[in-house]
Amino acid sequence: MTVQNNIFTTGLTTNVVGNVVLLLVILISLLLADILLGKKMGSF
Repeated sequence: MTVQNNIFTTGLTTNVVGNVVLLLVILISLLLADILLGKKMGSF
């Protein structure tokens, strides 16, 4: 039971970390796209 609980907790932590990393990647991608578009339009 203890081992099963430990595996579940580890899986949950990995899932949360994965979601946070995914959000960070999306935010960085949006920022980069915004900067590139701004430079092309000359408004940045």
